[in-house]
Amino acid sequence: MADPERSEASTLLFAVEDMLADQRDFVRWWNSDEGPGSNWGGDRSSVPAGTLARHQIEADTGIKHWQVSRWSKALGIDDDHPDGQPTLVDAYRDAIIAAAGEPSI
Repeated sequence: MADPERSEASTLLFAVEDMLADQRDFVRWWNSDEGPGSNWGGDRSSVPAGTLARHQIEADTGIKHWQVSRWSKALGIDDDHPDGQPTLVDAYRDAIIAAAGEPSI
């Protein structure tokens, strides 16, 4: 019979991983050529066609630019590491996996 605590830990871990993947995708998009983060410091009067204004995206999603910046830092995403790098989030995940006796994801 399956251990309910182990099952709950696995379910929670997968939910957190899914949320972090969504945040990584959003940060990557935000910083891409199509996102509003690609036009910092430039001539804002010549925003490329198809690029949405930051204020419009913030209004549509409810996610402010400062939140994207925090996610980016927490996920270790920067110019040198566009897919992120190991962070405290990864260390906590690994500790939870080890404590639950689950195989690494």
